[in-house]
Amino acid sequence: MKIEYLENENLVLLTTTEDLTSDSIKYLIQKSVAFRNEHNCNHILFDHRGCRVHAEIIEIHQIAKNIKDFGFTFSHAAAVVYNVDSKNYQFADTVVHNWAAHAIQFFDDFEEAKNWLVNR
Repeated sequence: MKIEYLENENLVLLTTTEDLTSDSIKYLIQKSVAFRNEHNCNHILFDHRGCRVHAEIIEIHQIAKNIKDFGFTFSHAAAVVYNVDSKNYQFADTVVHNWAAHAIQFFDDFEEAKNWLVNR
């Protein structure tokens, strides 16, 4: 995992290279929210390209449903970029829309995700 603040875009970029489990997803959310708070930043870009999701559907659902418990507030926004394991990411996208009031969007294109955040 690599986390950095992109000052020109005023966003936090969290890049993962390892596959994701329910525990690692929770950790990444908490870590990125804390880093975002340190930089007084409103946007997080999760770059999960190449990372498969090894979590049960119910675990993905619970994380999305309880996203506020990890410090994520809906006054902020996040974009998730993926290019593998689309079934799990698309399910997460559907669940997040039900619980996160469109504060989180999923993309298969990095630049599109970044532009969506910067233009919010």
